[in-house]
Parts: sequence; structure tokens; C-alpha cells
Amino acid sequence: MNADTQLIAAPLAFAGARTGYVTVEPELTEDGALVIEIVSFGKGKPVHKRFAVRETGSDFGRAFRLTKIGALKRDEEAGYSVNLDRTGSLCACFDHGRCQECKHILALRALVASGYFTQE
Repeated sequence: MNADTQLIAAPLAFAGARTGYVTVEPELTEDGALVIEIVSFGKGKPVHKRFAVRETGSDFGRAFRLTKIGALKRDEEAGYSVNLDRTGSLCACFDHGRCQECKHILALRALVASGYFTQE
């Protein structure tokens, strides 16, 4: 984390008794997406994942697309679609399907609460 990076939420309680935090980088991508890093602590060393985040259209709630930045592991998804809604949020990742909660939803909730994505 460099001096210009802003810590948004710590700690976040992820599925499986893991914790972590989300940071926002000071620069946007070339196409104007917000760049975040989600850090999770599990059984081993911290796992750092960087994403470009864009709000997209939705029929209900608020929809976002998180696109991974950097090299992908074999069979790793390139990104996730996330819908935040008061009655139940959804994410296309494996953890959400398994636990009904995930770091992507928690990170986006923290970003919205911090004013990074305002309602228009």
C-alpha cells in the first residue's frame, strides 16, 4: 500500500472466519474505473487481489462489475458481477455460492458507505 492509497474498511469478516481489508488506489484506469485491492487473511499468507470496479445498470439494487487486474491463475475467473440490494446481495464468485457472503460484496458495501459510488 503506497502513501496515496486509502484504507476503506478494516477489518472485514469474510467467509470461513477469514478477515481482511479493502483499499482504493488514487489513480483511475484509462477508462475511468476505480481501482481497489482486496486483501484477505486466511490460513496462510495474505492474498492480494486488485480489481477495476465499474457500476453497471440493474433492474433492482445496484450492479457492479469487478475485473481482475494482473495475471490470472489457471481456471481463475477474470472478474465478477455483483448486485447489492437491501433484500439480498448476489455475486458470481464461488464463495458467494457456497456461503451466501463474499469479500466482493463486503468490499463494495464498504465503498458505497464511504461515498465512492453515489446514487445519481
